[in-house]
Amino acid sequence: MPQVSIVIPVHNQPMLILEAVASLKAQSLADWEAILVDDGSTDETPAVLQNLASHDPRISLWLQTQQGAASARNTGAAKAKADWLLFLDSDDWLAPNALGSLLRVAGQDVHLVHALGLRVCGSRSQDRSQVRLPGGDLFHRLASTATFMIHACILKNSTFHELGGFDETLMGCADWDLWQRVIRSGARCRGVDEFVAFYRQTESSLSTYYEQEFRDGLIVIARGHGPDPRVPRPHPMYAEGVSPAEFPAAAYRFASWLAGLAIARKHSLQGVLRGMQALPAEPLAASDIGAALFDAIPIGLGDFRPNWETCWPTLKPHLQEFTEKIGTIAHCGPSFVNDVLDHTERLAATANASDTIGVVGSVASRVVRIPGAIPQINLGPGIRSFIAVVRSDRAEVGQVEVLVDQNFSSARVREMIIERYLREVLSTYLKRAPFSMIFGTTTHLIVQKKLISSFTKFLRERSVGPLLKKQICQAVMAQNFVLPIVETGVISTRLKARSRAEQ
Repeated sequence: MPQVSIVIPVHNQPMLILEAVASLKAQSLADWEAILVDDGSTDETPAVLQNLASHDPRISLWLQTQQGAASARNTGAAKAKADWLLFLDSDDWLAPNALGSLLRVAGQDVHLVHALGLRVCGSRSQDRSQVRLPGGDLFHRLASTATFMIHACILKNSTFHELGGFDETLMGCADWDLWQRVIRSGARCRGVDEFVAFYRQTESSLSTYYEQEFRDGLIVIARGHGPDPRVPRPHPMYAEGVSPAEFPAAAYRFASWLAGLAIARKHSLQGVLRGMQALPAEPLAASDIGAALFDAIPIGLGDFRPNWETCWPTLKPHLQEFTEKIGTIAHCGPSFVNDVLDHTERLAATANASDTIGVVGSVASRVVRIPGAIPQINLGPGIRSFIAVVRSDRAEVGQVEVLVDQNFSSARVREMIIERYLREVLSTYLKRAPFSMIFGTTTHLIVQKKLISSFTKFLRERSVGPLLKKQICQAVMAQNFVLPIVETGVISTRLKARSRAEQ
């Protein structure tokens, strides 16, 4: 018996299905079966599928009249022989390690294993740093948003059938609905921090039926914010779902995400706006709406690292129009529109940061690397804030936003970075700089072995005073580490006091 059954619904995809099946044949784990379900194709697809099945005994083919992807997946799952199911769409594919990585942690006490996937548009794909395993309570997340790709996880065959499979009344969001039921049932899950799935993003893969997509999404969100009779034995924590009071915010976020797709694709917003008319009036967090728009726009553009500086002037009027309408429907305050646009602008400027100063709207940004000096920052007129994206050699440390006013300067940026990331600045420098450089400039203070020991303890202990730490970091950020500090006599005084105390 195969270890996993891969169910692939197909409708008029004679070429792409070849790539999907090729990714199965390239798997490091070969003990699988593939169930191809032709959902009423009207071109040469059935012949292509028959040829695939005739050349590999692991592949079987089933035909049905066109009933939709959810129905085709249910048909395939009913034929599956393995204990585990994976659902792969015909235009997507798996990484060579996918089945092995997922099955490696699929023990007897596990019902669902999920991993990471990347969107691909042409030759471009999402940066891996943009995709992470979901954290926190998984059901709470699934109550509001689809959390992982359908082919980035495997599900116990028995669990699938106990919960009724895919809801065939949903044209979209059926996988999201299924994962929500799985977690509500109390199923045990494990996450694998590996990329196993690739989602081919094309014009057709992004639904242009926004009203239908919104309607289906609202059904799933509503189910997550209340009891679901389809789950016969829900986990006590999830029996009543997430509080219904959180439904409006989740619904408006989903609407905003769809609107971001439509705006980026230059599609009409009428379907989304019609769907929003039925939502309750509820004050919204501008940051939530801005984040949803920001997340969707690169997906709609098919460019996962867009040049926000150049595309923002075109996007902003459409974002403003949508935000005004959502603010009216939800009865938001007078500052709502500006707050949403400001938040989206700051996110875009942060994403756009590089080793030179860039500007998105009225927000400037630049990468600041530690250890290193703060470069001279010269900003043009009309800039209201500057965002420093602080990075070390290995990772991003964080961001610091500085208001641009009469007190703005490179020194002010340096001071704010030190205040917020003092420990990171110092520890990064100490890891990189040779100890001989540090001790070589302090030899006139170090006259005995005990004093060297005291110096080491002094820097490591949390008792180091904030003033001294700040002096050290200021020198680090100026690329002139020890000498200015030594000249102050601060280290000398504190070390001598420590030495006397130890004696």
